[in-house]
Amino acid sequence: KARTDSKGIVRADVEINGITIYGMAIMANKSTGEAFLSWPRQKGQDGKYYSVCYGRLSDSDQEAIIGEIYAWLDSQT
Repeated sequence: KARTDSKGIVRADVEINGITIYGMAIMANKSTGEAFLSWPRQKGQDGKYYSVCYGRLSDSDQEAIIGEIYAWLDSQT
């Protein structure tokens, strides 16, 4: 399941090895513009954002997941 939020950020619930990660986001690297997956975060009382969970994904795994998210979004329009 994927959606674009009110800020234009693509967010998706992604299943990896049987574990569902809710609220992953596709972000762009500020210097290169390259897309990457951002793990879910929550804003703390101090105003800083903290990861809810994290896992290391290879570049090829990230590219594959991003491609699947965009393909799913395209199929919904």
